[in-house]
Amino acid sequence: MSAVPSRKPILGLVVGIGFGAGVFYYKQIANALGEGSPGGLMLAHADLRRVLDAVGRGDIAGLTEYLNTMIAALANAGATLSAISSVATHVCITQLASISAIPIISIFDSVRAELEKAPGRRIALFGTRYVIETDMFGSLPNVDIVRPTDAEIAVIDGVYQALAIRGYGTAEDRETFNRVGSALSKREGVDAILLAGTDLSMLYESEEPAFPSLDCSVVHIRTILERFIRA
Repeated sequence: MSAVPSRKPILGLVVGIGFGAGVFYYKQIANALGEGSPGGLMLAHADLRRVLDAVGRGDIAGLTEYLNTMIAALANAGATLSAISSVATHVCITQLASISAIPIISIFDSVRAELEKAPGRRIALFGTRYVIETDMFGSLPNVDIVRPTDAEIAVIDGVYQALAIRGYGTAEDRETFNRVGSALSKREGVDAILLAGTDLSMLYESEEPAFPSLDCSVVHIRTILERFIRA
């Protein structure tokens, strides 16, 4: 009797939160896999405003249910692994992972593993106000987290939300983050500022930040590719 061929891995990626971040994830993953990939890649597009509204209202149950419909659709289409190209949506990752039909590769797990390589580092976060003020939902152990000032958080959140909705960043956006990041790094002596908003990867795709940084999206994508190849 001939052996039954193993099922090829298919990554189901939830994108659209925001648009630029989804494009960044797709390009990085598709380019890394290239032709002759051992598996496949498919996308589901979530509604950015619906997600932001749920996060803003603290509607964890509603957000979980909505994202689960995205992942269920991907699983029904053949996906064997999943990931979400967003930090803010991971506020419900525990609830979502418990009901998901397929494994979810969490950005939290990826970033925690990266930070554990150098415990005790002094870090700050750039992303939405909620991400910053919750210290990325309390998911980062063994680090000393420094928060920007209230005025800096307002600037960071305002510029970030605008570029996420717009779908692309501008030179002015980059200059704002560089200015705030450089001042914060110098004032607080941080070892790295986590780019804890996936749209920041798009903003800095062709130009390094003017401050010490760790890009959560890049770390996440690396983990996704490692899991995909091992599957």
